[in-house]
Amino acid sequence: MLAYRLPREPSTPRIAVWRRLRRLGVAQLLDGLVALPLDARNKEQLEWVAELVADGGGEATIWTSRPLVADGRSSGSAESCGASASAITSRRLNRRKHAVPWTS
Repeated sequence: MLAYRLPREPSTPRIAVWRRLRRLGVAQLLDGLVALPLDARNKEQLEWVAELVADGGGEATIWTSRPLVADGRSSGSAESCGASASAITSRRLNRRKHAVPWTS
C-alpha cells in the first residue's frame, strides 16, 4: 500500500502521481491511499511513485504486510494482534528525500 499527501498547489505533481497510479492499476482505498499486490515489480513502481511525491513537496509511506497464518485465517487471539503489528513494514519519504531502508 502507498499512503501519500501532496500540497494542492502546484497541481502538476498531483496530476503526475495520479496518472502514474492509474497506469499501474492500483486499487484506491481512500483519498491518498492505494494498494497493489506485493511483488518485486509493484514494490519498485510504488517506490518510484513515492519519489515523485517527495519531489512534489509531499510525503509518502509504503506499507507491506504478510498474512498471520498460512491459510489466511486469523487465530483471533491477542497474539495475532501483535503479529499483525510486527508484520507491517513502512518506508517514509519526506520533503528532504531522506529514505529509510526496507526491512523484511
